[in-house]
Amino acid sequence: MRWTNALCRLSAATALCFAATASAATTPLIADAGASPIAQAGRISLNGSAFGGQSPYRYQWTVAGAELINPAQPVSGLNVATWAPGHYPAQLRVTDALGQTAVDEVLFVVPGAPLADPPQAMAGGTYTFVDGAPQQLLGTVDGGSAPYSMGWDLDMDGRIDVEGFAATTAFESGHHMVRFVVRDASGLESQQMTSVYVGSRDEVRENAVALTIIGQSDSGINPYHSEFSAATYPDPRVLELTRNFTRHPCEYLSNYPCRSIAIPMTIGQGYYPEQDQALWHIDAGLQPFILPNVQYWIPGTKIIGAYSTGGYDDPPADLILDNNGHGTGSASVAAGNR
Repeated sequence: MRWTNALCRLSAATALCFAATASAATTPLIADAGASPIAQAGRISLNGSAFGGQSPYRYQWTVAGAELINPAQPVSGLNVATWAPGHYPAQLRVTDALGQTAVDEVLFVVPGAPLADPPQAMAGGTYTFVDGAPQQLLGTVDGGSAPYSMGWDLDMDGRIDVEGFAATTAFESGHHMVRFVVRDASGLESQQMTSVYVGSRDEVRENAVALTIIGQSDSGINPYHSEFSAATYPDPRVLELTRNFTRHPCEYLSNYPCRSIAIPMTIGQGYYPEQDQALWHIDAGLQPFILPNVQYWIPGTKIIGAYSTGGYDDPPADLILDNNGHGTGSASVAAGNR
């Protein structure tokens, strides 16, 4: 995340800050390495994105001395089961279609005493304002280490537009997406998105962005199937809120656990490409990225929660994956495309 009113480097392990000026052709390319993840069951997922420039984008994650799973995707994974507790930097490099390059860094946490958890940004909302009424957004923060720096990205371009907890806005009628970003004294970052709707009194009552969550228990699921792809979701407001379901669900769902781990699955290369075996497949002497009894989510799909309780006692197996169609069929009927 970039703050636009300063040229700074907070520390060797935090993002650079630039005052960027938009060119006539494109807005500046911004790499966003996301919020600071905390390891769960010895696994870390890194969730990056890009703003501005010209798509399509190419991504490259690096962590010093580490081998990442699918490092050339927006979401990458890392096994840190043997790492000592501490804060570690990960770097995201983004290159756009014009050859422009942007870099961002994020600290991730391998927990253990005396380390504090990352802060949790809380954007409030959904905000609704009647046309002509004052508009104020108010964020809060929980956890982390004071003092904090925080601010609001009001146009979702990856840059901070208003610093501080509160932002007075003048949005025109319609739906708008905003993001509240917090960085604590340790350089750990958190962010949360929310929506703002401005309209007549009747419109305000009727037009909040609605999210439907369905729970399904079954033998497995095929997340590679187009039925569960973000591309098949019909509501553009929800796609904007979730950034095509690539944002961590805790950034737009209140009380969703931020420790849920992203599965860095390959999208667009068919069912179960070879490089993804390191994610799902367990066999004698082989431990995958996915572990039992840990909550996951799958970026780029409508699957915001996945949980496996078995497979480790009967290898070889593919955890969470449905290999015969039964789980996928019943889940798709339940979920549909809403």
